Amino acid sequence: MANLPISGLTASATNAAATDVLPVVQTTGVGPVKMSVQQLAGGLLGASTPIGTDLILSRRAAANLRLGAADAAAPTAQTLSVQSVVAGTTNTAGANLTITGSQGTGSGAGGSIIFQVAPAGSSGTAQNALSTALTITSGQRVQASSWIDSVNGLTVGSSTPDVVIGAASSYGVTLRNTAPLAWTSADATATQDVILRRDAANTLALRNGTNNQELRVYGSYTSASVYDRLTLKSSSTVATIAAETDSGDMDLALTPAGTGNVRFGTHAAIGAETVTGYIEIKDAGGTVRKLAVVS
Repeated sequence: MANLPISGLTASATNAAATDVLPVVQTTGVGPVKMSVQQLAGGLLGASTPIGTDLILSRRAAANLRLGAADAAAPTAQTLSVQSVVAGTTNTAGANLTITGSQGTGSGAGGSIIFQVAPAGSSGTAQNALSTALTITSGQRVQASSWIDSVNGLTVGSSTPDVVIGAASSYGVTLRNTAPLAWTSADATATQDVILRRDAANTLALRNGTNNQELRVYGSYTSASVYDRLTLKSSSTVATIAAETDSGDMDLALTPAGTGNVRFGTHAAIGAETVTGYIEIKDAGGTVRKLAVVS
């Protein structure tokens, strides 16, 4: 078969000799082009006798270059590498690998860099369809199939933003109205058990189905057994405001502003009653007072 010219070189259509120049894909058909490491070196640098073929470039379709042989029942994994610093060289930085999209002109946008994968389908022998998993657009946006977009910040969503992180000074971290801020007892894929949600406009909720919730505000924390804290608890029957400490007594102060008062319950008039006891509280100055209890 006649030699084929490529970039001013002469390329052989075979790979039988170490002196062959890098073989190239023919302009028609889908036959593979094969070369070994030594064959590539032999064609371009005059290396010795070739070894077995282990690197194959082939034409899969129009304008589609494939790394590897034709599709097979047991395909061979492929790796594309860039030249590295040789071992034994001291403290030398590696080189960049640059992948470029097609350049446009004027107001025409450049081409995107698109990464596609083939998700598993239903049982069968048909080849699974390719689906775009990640796209880097000419607008310098990174978009994944789950919609990740990075311009001055990070935006994540399915088709519209669910989470925005720092895309503008007013955003900070912003969630969609139905998106929770949640924690688990293990890694992030475990069951959520502490969940903050938006109940309504200007309304923050700590809720998790029918599970009782608890909020703790610490005055000091040394360990899980050494602390001073205020705890807000809620169950289906009672809501509790509690002072909790590991070191004995701790007051719980309800302090109104200015001449304001602390409000409790609803007043109802009663007839003559007998005082049967009292409850001790402290006033704003810390003096112990007694509230009478009637039967």
